[in-house]
Amino acid sequence: MLMGTFSDDDAYDSELIKGAVLVSGVYDVRPLIKTSNNEPLKLTEEEAWRLSPMNVVDDISQLSRQRHIIVAVGEYDPPEFRRQSGEMEKALRDRGVKTSYVDVPDTDHFNVVDRLRDGKYMLTKECIRLMGL
Repeated sequence: MLMGTFSDDDAYDSELIKGAVLVSGVYDVRPLIKTSNNEPLKLTEEEAWRLSPMNVVDDISQLSRQRHIIVAVGEYDPPEFRRQSGEMEKALRDRGVKTSYVDVPDTDHFNVVDRLRDGKYMLTKECIRLMGL
């Protein structure tokens, strides 16, 4: 899905894009097919893998070698979110991408993004630093 939103003519070559911040993500959709979340979706394992960012981690890495990717996860996120965030950060790092793994204290996947409006918030500071501001 991430890779499908850009074409070769888009902003990947722009120096304006310093990196990305991935927050409390599901990077391998396959574990969800066995949950009630999949009832309306009816995804097969093959479809879930095709939609998984981890499936295109090589492409993401190739396009991100000159950028920094922050993988952030909330302290109280479910174990699966934390596991997948760690695996995504490692997969990117192992492919030569400059990464940071940020474990955001006292947050979960609901409020980790809501707090970005606070200039003193740890993740806000990381985003501003990433942008070079």
